[in-house]
Amino acid sequence: MKAVIYARYSSDKQSEQSIDGQMRICKDYARQNGIEIIGDYIDRAVSGRFDNRPNFQLLIRDSKRSLFDTVLVYKFDRFARSKYDSAVYKRQLKKNGVKVVSASEYIPDAPEGIILESMLEGYAEYFSAELSQKVKRGQVETLAKKGYLGGGVPYGYDISSDNKFVINEEQAHVVREIFTKYTSGVTTTKILKWLKDSNIKRAQGGDFGNSGVMSILKNTKYIGTLKFGDKMIEDYTPVIVEKEIFEKAQVVRTRNAKSGARGKAPIPYLLSGKLFCGKCHTSMHGESGTSRSGDIHLYYKCHKRKKNSSACDKATVRKYELEQMVVDLTIEHIFDEKILPTTVANLVSIMNKNEERDIELAMLEKQAAKTERELSNIMKAIKMGIFSQSTQSELISLEDLKMDIAERIDTLNLQLKISMTEPEIFDWINQFNHCDDSDEIKKERIIDSFVSKVILYDNRIIIAYNHAGDNITDVVINELELCSNSQSMAPSRGIEPLIPA
Repeated sequence: MKAVIYARYSSDKQSEQSIDGQMRICKDYARQNGIEIIGDYIDRAVSGRFDNRPNFQLLIRDSKRSLFDTVLVYKFDRFARSKYDSAVYKRQLKKNGVKVVSASEYIPDAPEGIILESMLEGYAEYFSAELSQKVKRGQVETLAKKGYLGGGVPYGYDISSDNKFVINEEQAHVVREIFTKYTSGVTTTKILKWLKDSNIKRAQGGDFGNSGVMSILKNTKYIGTLKFGDKMIEDYTPVIVEKEIFEKAQVVRTRNAKSGARGKAPIPYLLSGKLFCGKCHTSMHGESGTSRSGDIHLYYKCHKRKKNSSACDKATVRKYELEQMVVDLTIEHIFDEKILPTTVANLVSIMNKNEERDIELAMLEKQAAKTERELSNIMKAIKMGIFSQSTQSELISLEDLKMDIAERIDTLNLQLKISMTEPEIFDWINQFNHCDDSDEIKKERIIDSFVSKVILYDNRIIIAYNHAGDNITDVVINELELCSNSQSMAPSRGIEPLIPA
């Protein structure tokens, strides 16, 4: 697992020492659980009530680059205090293959927040469609003028004073050379070495990475075309690469992708990040192996035992049987007549609480008005002939901020329209009342939505859930059923629950 740390402190009575403490606890957690830390994102003196935190937004953008699969935080409230922000951004990270893990807690401050997160996923298409329509309406005029829409400027281009793409000839030469080498059979590894040996840096500074080279090779702007939704807008940018060369690069890229992916379809380990060894308290990770007969075996293994076989004697357990057992126990627990009504009532309370969003909406609208005034002042300066690199940079920054604020306002307005009654929430939860062995998607949703943590002993399993109140299942299991060829992993019944350690 590769992770980045996100740390934050607010302006009220906190300091750099708070960051040091958060970083230390996150690094300790990473060492204990075999997680490699590859970087960090830190926001200082910034409230977690709002999402317009510079390094937080950079983290979200970087999650698309597949450099890390985990965001490690000291506590979940460092990531976001707003339950809606937490749900929306965790969902966005999940789409990019990244999950958020707390180093010091397994259940967030409002346990139903994770269940709410799953419910919000049901609105994902609705949010996406509505926001897309609103944003696109504001972009139509800019597109008609072939103007710059904001966001990152591709390597090889600059933005002119009249908000148009113009070629940066020095960078464009590098882009053409990358395409020439790639279509001639040169690997991306060798291209990266050439770039480094030639001291060629990215536009923002720093060395190119593999994802940077690949983003150049698939960017249609280099042949003058903009992908906008399901449309292709021709003659949008000045041409840097000939269309024939670009299309040849796509053939090579597709062939290489198929070759590299052959036999490597990812196997989802549904308890990843939630399963812990009851003997040594470290995490248990998904593993696979192939027998002499060619059969593939999937299982979970204690991380400490994997590093040192004598450090822990916890036996490995079969993946599918353990996951099915957790799902069955979770369904039984959630639909307990003592549990379900309380869970539903708490979710109704969270879903219909609009006070925080009203305050944030008012602040965003003030910020939007201020941004408009600043943009207007810059445009006046440009018309008077005052234009420089810093003016251009400020203009791009403000345009990005304007779009981010507009999108956030639209999101909040949509959220304020959403409310759910108890019967509607009952109906949503009721879809999980039964789960077949073969329904992997439903299993994943049940575990993601309701299960917070699983501790596995040789003869006992403890499951903690994402809801308040009585949120523990603690039952005895048969060790032989876990590790033998038996297909049954049903827990023993008719016993007194054990007290959690």
